[in-house]
Amino acid sequence: MKRNDFQFAALAKSVIWHRKPAKLSQQTLALLAGVSRTAVQRLEGGEKNVQLEILFKILNTLNITLSLDSRLLENSIPLKEDNNEAG
Repeated sequence: MKRNDFQFAALAKSVIWHRKPAKLSQQTLALLAGVSRTAVQRLEGGEKNVQLEILFKILNTLNITLSLDSRLLENSIPLKEDNNEAG
């Protein structure tokens, strides 16, 4: 199994693991997140082409935080939340 395949499978399992104990059907999760039931099904099925906006809506609804790790970012300047600085 490729690393990316494993990551998508882990993401899918995490969504299912959070949804089921909350006693949410895929349809209810979709309604709460403002996405289609098909989008929830695709994500839980390990689909690799889920739009980021849809992914974040589903994760936010389930209170799941997604983080990024990078050796380059470890020594970088923290990102600022305001967009007033020229980049």
